[in-house]
This record gives sequence, C-alpha cells and structure tokens, in this order.
Amino acid sequence: MSLSLKHLLPTTLILTTCVAFLTLNQNPGAQDTFTDPRDHQEYPIVKLGNMYWFAKNLNYQSTNSDCYEDEQINCGEWGRLYPITEFRNVCPEGWRVPNKTDWKILEEIIDKDGIQALYLGQNWKSNEEASNSSGLSLVPSGFKHKKKFLHQYLNSTIWFDDSTAEGSNWHLHTDGKNNAEDYYFHTHEKEVYVRKFAVRCVCESEAFDTR
Repeated sequence: MSLSLKHLLPTTLILTTCVAFLTLNQNPGAQDTFTDPRDHQEYPIVKLGNMYWFAKNLNYQSTNSDCYEDEQINCGEWGRLYPITEFRNVCPEGWRVPNKTDWKILEEIIDKDGIQALYLGQNWKSNEEASNSSGLSLVPSGFKHKKKFLHQYLNSTIWFDDSTAEGSNWHLHTDGKNNAEDYYFHTHEKEVYVRKFAVRCVCESEAFDTR
C-alpha cells in the first residue's frame, strides 16, 4: 500500500509542491516516488540528510535537451542531457538543481563508503563493486560535447548550481569503469558551455517529514 501526501493532507498549507506530489510507500523495502505534474512521469526518490533527491535522471523535455544519440528510448532509461542555459530551470516546481551545499551530503557518503555507494550496479562497464548503498542510483548516462555523445556506460555527469556565483557551472563528473574510484566535483571555464549533462532534482524536507 502506498499513501500520497496530497491525499492525506489536502488542507496543509505549508506543503511545498515537492512534498505534495510525493508518494511515501508504507511497504518495507518499497521505493518512495514523486510524480512530475507537468508530464506525469514518476521518479524514485531517496532521502539523504535533510533532502529528497531524485534517484533517477530527469527526463523532462525542454527546448534544447537531448536524448543520448538522439534516440528517444535512451531518455527513458538514462534521462535527458541539458545545456548550461537550461539546467537551472528544468526541475518541477518546488524542486531545484542541487547546489554546492548539497554536494557536502554526497561527499560525506563518499568519504565513508566510497564513490561506489552512489552507483546503481547495472550498466557500468566492468564495475562489480557498485553498491548503491546510498540509494542515489547514479547511472553511466554519459554527456554531450558539441555534436558528439560521449562515454555512455563509463561516465556519469550531473549539474550542480552555486547561487552565489553568476554563470555557475559546477558539476559532478565520475568515471566508474573497471571499479574506478575517480570522481571530480569541479567547474570549467570554457568547455562546459558546449556540453550537456544530466540533472538530478532535490527538495528540502523540512516542510513535512514522516521519517
């Protein structure tokens, strides 16, 4: 049985849109979900620290987003790739792109359990150590550089934002092949403007918390 907060608490005015469309599953081991009201796509979610995170790459169609290799089927499994001009505005209302403060949550997980704790086990090339103990379920969705799609099955790159810096282009870039522990949380001066990365959305959980 799953219970939707929008049905349980229809008169609670402090609910953000993020929480209003969450479905917190009461069955042990079952995945909590969020349904995007714009296109009714459902996303598994995971609570890390005081934040809800999408546990799947965003697949909302914006003007300049792409499916890997321009194949629609890839969007269903890997999500879309978004340019720097769009990534800040593609999350559903009440949700946003993670920022540098949110990165600290992932950094603590990596420091404790390694980068493999963020990886969904399937699809990574030659990686048997992906544990996904965090539940974040990063997938090797690759990225786009100019007109080329690169490093599917090898690389996960997701956007982060820095609200204190205009034109922020921070991102998490991981290399998971052959059980590698390599990752970079960094910014580029130029190349990022011709690249497209995946998006994960986050939402503060203070408005309502049943945990």
